[in-house]
Amino acid sequence: MHWTPLRGRLLVAAPLILAGCAILEPSREAEREQLRRAASIWEDRGWRDYTYVMERLCFCGYGGVPVQVTVRDGGRVSAIAIETGEPLPMEIAQLYYTVPEMFEFLEEALRRDPASFRAVYDEQTGHPLEAWIDYARNTADEEQGFEVRELRPIEE
Repeated sequence: MHWTPLRGRLLVAAPLILAGCAILEPSREAEREQLRRAASIWEDRGWRDYTYVMERLCFCGYGGVPVQVTVRDGGRVSAIAIETGEPLPMEIAQLYYTVPEMFEFLEEALRRDPASFRAVYDEQTGHPLEAWIDYARNTADEEQGFEVRELRPIEE
């Protein structure tokens, strides 16, 4: 192989380019730390009665359907499709997590070391605002996630 100035610059630049890519991707440990911090903020709130709208993002039943979820004393008591006003069947309703269940779902996803993981948390309450997990980069339609909005405590 004949050494040229251009080839030398490319060999020097390649590791720097690859290192730059690693900086853009948060490490699994950083993602775990963000999750722990958010869960701690949520726990400090102490909310046991709250309501929110959740939309599951998946190729599954009720994917993309906004659902009003009500939690009382820490347990889900209802999950109602907003467009129809109909309660979801129990086997579907259990997929609309309480906030602690959202954290458990995200912890389990990280344990499985997915190909792609993204989660955003509310700075004030800590609850997940959105999450997206792709478990296997080369497999279609196994990705899943959720969006949460309008979370508020139930005032008695």
